[in-house]
Amino acid sequence: VSLKLTDNWWQQSPVGIPDAGPTIYTLSPVAEYLTAFAGILVLANLLVIILFLPTEAKNLLSPVAIKYKKKAIGIAWIWSALAIVAAQSLLINILGISATRFFSVEIFITYAWELTVVRALILTAVAAISIAIMLMFTKTISTIGFATVVALVAATFSALTAHAAGVSGHALATVSGFFHVIGISVWLAGLIALLKHLSAPKVIFRKLAVERFGMLATVALLVVLVSGVANSLTRIDQISQLWSSNYGNLILAKLTLTITAVVLAKFARSRLISETTGSVRILMLEVFLLGAVLAISSAAANTAFPKTAATATTLIEQLTGYPEPAQLQWASAFFSFSLDPLTITVGFFALLIYLLGVARLVRRGDKWS
Repeated sequence: VSLKLTDNWWQQSPVGIPDAGPTIYTLSPVAEYLTAFAGILVLANLLVIILFLPTEAKNLLSPVAIKYKKKAIGIAWIWSALAIVAAQSLLINILGISATRFFSVEIFITYAWELTVVRALILTAVAAISIAIMLMFTKTISTIGFATVVALVAATFSALTAHAAGVSGHALATVSGFFHVIGISVWLAGLIALLKHLSAPKVIFRKLAVERFGMLATVALLVVLVSGVANSLTRIDQISQLWSSNYGNLILAKLTLTITAVVLAKFARSRLISETTGSVRILMLEVFLLGAVLAISSAAANTAFPKTAATATTLIEQLTGYPEPAQLQWASAFFSFSLDPLTITVGFFALLIYLLGVARLVRRGDKWS
């Protein structure tokens, strides 16, 4: 619907220009969306185990947790299959090959790894298979936690291939896209996990579950909003393009649905704790809204940016997306450096989490050499 409303629909290419056709053109963004949603469903089942269920002795999984683990395994296999379908449809679309050659293994082997965006989907499929195999043999909550981290990182592979409209904003586009995907994935997966938990025949630790999700959702919302603003700045020149361009209209639609979801969450919080049936229905509506946000994001990723591109002038800029550095000198080789936004941001949060852990251990009275 987003593609149709923004006129980003298939059109017959001029004579002489290869075209994959309307089926592949439509399948590509739809398959990418379904791939992302399958990853979120895997993450949701794992979050139920980590956040809401008690563990057995020696950190072992409870019988209920094992059921959720089996669901995650099944969805992980589907996730990997969808990622391959998305990779092949995107590859066929880029190459402009007929849809009749969709199942050509030769085309996939020859070209798939050469295109960064397709390679990201292949890596997502590999990660999904790895998660499924890992979960088949795990019996402890610690391994479930590790699988959750792997699933979250796998969800960001496509975001790491993002490009700004030009060379100058490439780093910001990559970092903001990375954290935007993490934020929306954690928020939606956590919401689905809470819905699964509260819809169970026998709900334990209801209040604690709602409070835990509340903290998780608050952090995720802040990440989504900040990264979303930063990401949009790499693709628009001025605020008026939000309502004067198709891409801007999609961003406004995302923002509207996100704000609506936040209002619903605020309205439902106290009712969730008091065990009202209507509150679960509100949760379902919130899941639908965030699912729609994810769908619009897939459409936006396939929509032209209104920002005027800073064209790459050299081969290095075309390949890397970054400005070409000055001529190499001995001094610059040993003493010059540039701060990578992704590494700095991830490192900052890793250090912050570590220091919070140390503070908690100190308050508890633990000592170490």
